[in-house]
Amino acid sequence: MKRTRIVLPGAPGAGKSTALGNFAERLTPRPICIPEAARYVKHEARLLPPRDHKGARVYEGGMSRIRLATEDMAAVQESEASRIFFDRGIPDGACYLPGGLMELCELLEMTWEQMFDRYDLVLMFALPRRDIYDRFRANNPSRHETYEEARELDARSRRIWSGHPRLHVIEDGPSWESRFERALDIVQRAAA
Repeated sequence: MKRTRIVLPGAPGAGKSTALGNFAERLTPRPICIPEAARYVKHEARLLPPRDHKGARVYEGGMSRIRLATEDMAAVQESEASRIFFDRGIPDGACYLPGGLMELCELLEMTWEQMFDRYDLVLMFALPRRDIYDRFRANNPSRHETYEEARELDARSRRIWSGHPRLHVIEDGPSWESRFERALDIVQRAAA
């Protein structure tokens, strides 16, 4: 069965994980939903990203290979699901490398076109206002990025994914529900 592969890239605190849970609850048949690889690596294994460039290359290369393997495993699952959602995609590792997407391509020996071809649809949730981000960050001990750092990651993510032909940016809105409804509408129209 050919499944629609949908990736949710973007900055920390933008709502990717929340959206993943909402899609799982609202779509029928229930989609396959793959959480962010960093949840396991950072929180279960307690492996934190190094600050030096050489260490960052090793770390982001490893994270990207975990994403590749997880995506491949999800694709062969026996399930009625017609969609697979990924909390972050392969190109997201480029946000954390000084050389960006070209450096990640070199590390993985892939072209950016090969990376983008892995996803049929890209739903990027933009970073919310500072007060919302700060409230979310206070309730989530795994979030260590300041709002300024998250804004920089949001800008990098937008640059990296801007070349994908089916990129949809879900800008901040009056409520989380209104943002999610826009994303849900895009997903449902893509399946039609």
